[in-house]
Amino acid sequence: MTAAKSQAVWWPRLDATAGQVGPEAGFERFQRDRRAEWSRLIDEFRNFDVVINAAGMADPTGRRVRELRAANATLPLVLLRAAEEAGVQRYIHISSAAVQGRRPLDESATCAPCSPYGDSKARGEGALLGRDSACSVVVLRATSIHGVHRRLTRSLVRLRRLPVLPVVDGGSRPLPFAHEKNVTEALAALTAADAAPSIVLQPYEGVTVGLLACWLGIRRVWEMSRRTARATENTDRWLAGRARWASGYLRRADLLVFGQAQAPSSLGALGYRPVADHDEWARTFEALGGHGGGRS
Repeated sequence: MTAAKSQAVWWPRLDATAGQVGPEAGFERFQRDRRAEWSRLIDEFRNFDVVINAAGMADPTGRRVRELRAANATLPLVLLRAAEEAGVQRYIHISSAAVQGRRPLDESATCAPCSPYGDSKARGEGALLGRDSACSVVVLRATSIHGVHRRLTRSLVRLRRLPVLPVVDGGSRPLPFAHEKNVTEALAALTAADAAPSIVLQPYEGVTVGLLACWLGIRRVWEMSRRTARATENTDRWLAGRARWASGYLRRADLLVFGQAQAPSSLGALGYRPVADHDEWARTFEALGGHGGGRS
């Protein structure tokens, strides 16, 4: 399959009521109550071989459950059903590695979300992969996406204000971070591939806690003992289980200290080659006020 052109198209917005019911019921309600928009959506997708769904609510620390489910679970199914009606050959849905929570990341269907955001993304995956579709459905599990204009990346730069950064294993723990330029390349590879797995994980880019500290210009780190690390990690999980509203924030802090392993991705076999290397990462943080060290 070869991509001849790309174009952004109109897509509908769903309110919180669409998140009160499951994705299937939400789709049926949309199709019944918003017929003009349903017809328009199908027309928008006609004459395209591939539809990439990058819409949704990207709020990993969000607590608005109904809004998250409407945007990240019901809307993806609405778009898929419209793509089917329009005769689209492949539907690529950008999901999130948050669906697997704290477990090592891989390309299995196993989900273990630990935040409302991750739960909404997992529901979206289930709605898409749980049906016999006329489209080839591909779920790209994006890891934490970063770039100069991304809010999360800008928030990381504020870590420079910390007097000291706690690390484990000398800062060698892997961080599942992806540069936005590499995510674009991943989508291009999935678009052009003759066939693709139903679930694809964004490849690991070699980012570690220590490298991040270097790029941010953090000079003081505190090496946590294994005993302290285990106690801290267990406390974080206990708090997340009892304070669901804070689970997204706790998970973010947990990730920045303990990292998260991920299995190899199948993207390499589909022709994917990253274009943003560690020098590009360093320039990204430098542009935002980071130190930009650690270049090759």
